[in-house]
Amino acid sequence: MASAILVKILLLTHPLVPLFVLRPLAQMLAASVWINLMLAVFNILPIPPLDGSKILASILPPDMARSYEKLEPFGFILS
Repeated sequence: MASAILVKILLLTHPLVPLFVLRPLAQMLAASVWINLMLAVFNILPIPPLDGSKILASILPPDMARSYEKLEPFGFILS
């Protein structure tokens, strides 16, 4: 979110910033946004102990959710 705000500020102040500063700054901010998006996608994978496993467990029927939650101690091995 902070990177997106900085991108917006950068776009608004674009005429005031020299090009040799603008280009690397824009590339770093774009990389930051991309990395955060990839981390968000990775985090919603349904592999314990990631958050996606808790989302999946909440929508499974109770008996299947209990079985699925038993995998949590082995999550680091699975991921």
